[in-house]
Amino acid sequence: MSELKKQDIDSIISKYNDFDFSNFKESFIAIRQKNNSETIYILGDSEGNKPLYFIEYDEVKGKIVKINKSMLKKAKITDYFNDKEIEKLISHFRKYDIVLLSVDEDNNVFINPFEINSLLY
Repeated sequence: MSELKKQDIDSIISKYNDFDFSNFKESFIAIRQKNNSETIYILGDSEGNKPLYFIEYDEVKGKIVKINKSMLKKAKITDYFNDKEIEKLISHFRKYDIVLLSVDEDNNVFINPFEINSLLY
């Protein structure tokens, strides 16, 4: 990706400035991988202290087809999001044109609107 211009960043900030992201409080969601038929999301706590969930979303069927909790099991940590919460978070996240969203306990919002593995704004 070419170097971002300040106006690109300002445009994204103004686009999402008035959005209410409180339903994502204390969570982190990002697109790990995406193609025409499938998107894989990673979901965790906003502090990064807990193992991640890996969520497979079938773009053709329009729904979550797998919630991988193997990292939680390996760390012997119980679910900190239930399946309904995961479905709700992913559904809401898909409404935005961003690849990463993190909202901390004070409702500070961090987004990456551009591409996977780039800086947060």
